Amino acid sequence: MVTRYYNAKIYTEGKLIDGEMIVYNNMIAHIGEPVMGSIADNEVDLKGKFVFPSFKNAHAHSPMTFLRNSSDDMPLLDWLKTQIWPKEAALKEEECYWFTKLAIMEYLRSGITLASDMYFMLDPIAQACNDSNFRNVMCYGLNDSTLNGKTPAQIYDYGFANYKSNFVRYRVGIHGEYTTSEKTLREIAEYVIDRGEPVYVHMSESKAEVEECKARYGKTPVKLFRDLGLFNAGGVVYHMVHPEGDDLDILKEMNVGVVTCPASNMKLASGIAPVKEMLEKGIKVGIGTDGAASNNRLDMFRENYLLSVGQKIKYNDASAISSTQILKMASEGISDLIDVPLCGELKQNNFADFIVADMHLSNIWPVDDIANSIVYSGGPSNIYMTVCNGKILYKEGEYFINEDPDRIFAKCQESLQNIKNRI
Repeated sequence: MVTRYYNAKIYTEGKLIDGEMIVYNNMIAHIGEPVMGSIADNEVDLKGKFVFPSFKNAHAHSPMTFLRNSSDDMPLLDWLKTQIWPKEAALKEEECYWFTKLAIMEYLRSGITLASDMYFMLDPIAQACNDSNFRNVMCYGLNDSTLNGKTPAQIYDYGFANYKSNFVRYRVGIHGEYTTSEKTLREIAEYVIDRGEPVYVHMSESKAEVEECKARYGKTPVKLFRDLGLFNAGGVVYHMVHPEGDDLDILKEMNVGVVTCPASNMKLASGIAPVKEMLEKGIKVGIGTDGAASNNRLDMFRENYLLSVGQKIKYNDASAISSTQILKMASEGISDLIDVPLCGELKQNNFADFIVADMHLSNIWPVDDIANSIVYSGGPSNIYMTVCNGKILYKEGEYFINEDPDRIFAKCQESLQNIKNRI
């Protein structure tokens, strides 16, 4: 199947060009001037609209849409222990499926074609993503309470054996140092060292988390994981709001990337991550929404904006971080570290994962600098079309995810009531 998207303004390799993009099945075959004599099965006239690489939500908890707007205005650790974990204990797998489908709808409306989920219930997330033709790089939120009588090796081996498709991949996850005993951490270290697997983990999200780790081990979470060998093959840490001392140098040395979640960190009053310093040190940085319970939106446009203004405030510097840097982080920041290296940029032989934006709208016009326009003025209302793996999944308010949106809402409403009845 050959599809030609023409009469477009295409953002590729950091610049905007007028031309067309030809997609062969799920891959980009051509970007640039019209190809003479090209024969396409489908022709899509974009009428001057803008084509960008799609956003990658580098840290998410998709099923947590059921917790949106229910437990707000609390500090992180109290919020987790008294509100989130007790409610999640009542969640069933079928319900997890429908809440993930709801999240996928919101992702697509915001131009997101990939989420990297950490959760304790992965089968329904994988099924929802496969059913929707939506990408996900998943990891199990392993800690002492989610082992469920199994060893870390058994849990990870199951994930690698079962979560592999055109859309779903699997990585080694640890929920966090503060939920995982030293014994379990050492078992995980043995596993990842033996297999050369990178580790994905919440880390240094709150000041209290860091101080508690130092009280337990006499060192920061970053140093603890390095010393245990958990970072021997690299990995990704989520949040990293409160690095201390040479923590960032260690992350760079160990090839560990960072995912920053500006809205969630601000809402929980966790703080503002030192992203400017991370970038200056050459650390790869991606952007995530975190879950709908702590955000409450799964909107990458808002994350982009808050990342920018947060860094300006943190460093008292209006030029702390550029919109071009943010756009790059949002679309390709840690694509190689989460094992999807061909999804980040729009270029020949990459996957056809992209968004089409209508810039002829009152919230964003006039478009002077393209990156500034997206980061500071753009929003989901500007998304005209979202394409993943060559297939249109969203266009002009309609979803093409193999399920009626009305049924998704109905099943989510039914599931939410059932959870309330069980609590």
